[in-house]
Amino acid sequence: MGASTTAVSAVSAVHHAELLLYFTLLQLSIIVVAGRVGSNLAVRWGQAAAVGEIVVGIVLGPTLFGWLFPGPFSYVFRSSSGEAMQILSQLGLILLMFQIGMEFEFSHLKEREHRRSVLLIATASMVVPFVTGYAVGYFITPVLTPEANRTAAALFIGTAFSITALPILGRILIEFGIERKPLGVIAISAAAINDVVGWLLLALVTMLASSGFNPLQFGATVALLGVYVAVCWWGVRPLLRWLIARLG
Repeated sequence: MGASTTAVSAVSAVHHAELLLYFTLLQLSIIVVAGRVGSNLAVRWGQAAAVGEIVVGIVLGPTLFGWLFPGPFSYVFRSSSGEAMQILSQLGLILLMFQIGMEFEFSHLKEREHRRSVLLIATASMVVPFVTGYAVGYFITPVLTPEANRTAAALFIGTAFSITALPILGRILIEFGIERKPLGVIAISAAAINDVVGWLLLALVTMLASSGFNPLQFGATVALLGVYVAVCWWGVRPLLRWLIARLG
């Protein structure tokens, strides 16, 4: 009885793996073909290839394809676990970020003028979108979601407005061939600062909303975050630099 149960479990596991492989390959095939079509159309219309791929992603998602054809959409994208595609997407993102690090000529930042430009652009690209997003969120929240906290929703929308899609920007700059020019390096560096500060701001906004705007609880959380940053900057960072120098 135990042996037959084990055999049935083994067969079931193999069948599940085959189904997962089938649907993952099906999804990849559709995504790659549709992405290539979208990128070619975007380039033909004078846009970056990444823009066409993003539009195709929206079209293939639940916004359009899933809304118009829920049956085929569920068969292709909902018949198996999404873990395989999530892992592949994370690997693709890692490789894209690696390509950005390899392609861009960051030695341009040795010049003081370029570093100043990076700081000014990064500040402006954070402040202006955040203020705009906060104002939009503050006025539309009572209309769209009256039950939501108006200030918290406005802070979240302002933060979302101020975060840059760093990998997409890097891909577009590489496509335009300016990754080794000062303009491209300044743009990607400002976006990197924008991205880091934006995600830290999102963490602060989340903590503020979770604390129910309690100043004591929020202050304690921020203090702990400050301790973590200090340990990483003055403890972990010198240790990593020493290890890199020691290991060549």
